[in-house]
Amino acid sequence: SMVRKFFDANGKPRYAAIVSAPLLDRQGAVIGMIESTRDISHRISLEEELKATEVQLQQFMEMAPAATYIKNRQGMYLEINPAACRLFGLEESAVLGKSDLEILPRETADTFRVTDKEVLDKGKEVIVYEEVVLNGEHVHLSTVKYPVLDLQDKVTAVCGIAKDVTALKHAEQDLRQTRDYLQ
Repeated sequence: SMVRKFFDANGKPRYAAIVSAPLLDRQGAVIGMIESTRDISHRISLEEELKATEVQLQQFMEMAPAATYIKNRQGMYLEINPAACRLFGLEESAVLGKSDLEILPRETADTFRVTDKEVLDKGKEVIVYEEVVLNGEHVHLSTVKYPVLDLQDKVTAVCGIAKDVTALKHAEQDLRQTRDYLQ
């Protein structure tokens, strides 16, 4: 079997899957060939579109400035971008395939798991402000979590996009203290 590329009358590339086999007589001697040819141009086109989409998704994950991750229903990280790795202070290899309980302090893991469960159970977006401990420091996160659906609209995973707003929280506290002092 093989795939052949050819061009139609308009010069457009087309693809054919060709399967051939020998015809044998009762003694096993080849007496002919049988061949089947099927146009698979549409399938090849869909595969190329899928590859392009995968490249775009990978570029999005790599370049997104916010911590971005996907966890399955069991809480295991399936995808994580460099910004999330920096936030956690961990390498990608130390996160993928692991749960929050395996890589983060218990209290932080429990905080994340509560909203993950809400998204998985309700199948709806959740916006949450969380104060957690990462790398021994208190960090304030503004996070959007939303469900990832399969083709039957069943929730299969949770995606999170988190922004570290610690500096903003500190600035707000400083502003409040300044206002209180001036009054």
